[in-house]
Amino acid sequence: MSAELSRMKVKELQDECRRLGLRATGKKAEMMERILEHRSKKRSVESKNGMNEQGKSKKMKVVNEDRWTRELEKIFHNYEDLENAGFMSEDGILALCDHIGVDAQDPVMLALSLHMKAQSMSELSREEFITGMKTLECHTIEQLKAKMPSLSKKYENDASFFAHVYAFSYGFAKEKDQKSLGVETALALWELLLVKRFPLLNDWVDYVKNHHKNAISKDVWTQTLEFTIHVKPDLSNYDENSAWPVLIDDFVAHMKEKK
Repeated sequence: MSAELSRMKVKELQDECRRLGLRATGKKAEMMERILEHRSKKRSVESKNGMNEQGKSKKMKVVNEDRWTRELEKIFHNYEDLENAGFMSEDGILALCDHIGVDAQDPVMLALSLHMKAQSMSELSREEFITGMKTLECHTIEQLKAKMPSLSKKYENDASFFAHVYAFSYGFAKEKDQKSLGVETALALWELLLVKRFPLLNDWVDYVKNHHKNAISKDVWTQTLEFTIHVKPDLSNYDENSAWPVLIDDFVAHMKEKK
């Protein structure tokens, strides 16, 4: 029994029964049971109606999602490699860049690839394209083009987002059958990603070119960004006892010898 109803007097229960259109006679317990039964039926009806509305809403969402997917599939087809169905190859990617007004070498393309969850720098699958367009809430290439300036601004000004792009770039650019990133590819990416962010970039690139021939490990890639963030350009706060990769330790020693 409801504690609320138990506290009500007979006269109050009678008034409540009349308000609900129920018979207002009988003992207190009978009127309370009458009211509770009425409330239970009302909740059941409201719940059923709510589920129906929710079901309609879900169905409409699925219909709209399917329509959106079909629209994007048609757009993708304009860039699809006819000899490799389901994929956009280099020519298609270059055409897409042209249509959204972005140079293929612009780092914002890495930010876009992150949104698309792209697996390879050399091709883009239909599913990846659709994923990216939906993530950016774009239905057309014109809408995607309009999004690029804000995406570029976010890349430049949002340190957390830049860090995600930087981390993503390692796996994105790496050959799929290799565990590490080729040194030449890593150098090209550093020059693309760290310009204006790393005062010692030219020295770093020159040092790696001349003193490191092996592939770049994930640890070196990750710690290089940490180095650019936390170590001053004059290296005065560099802690040799910290767990920096050997390549970075050797670079710092090299730079100090030059002074």
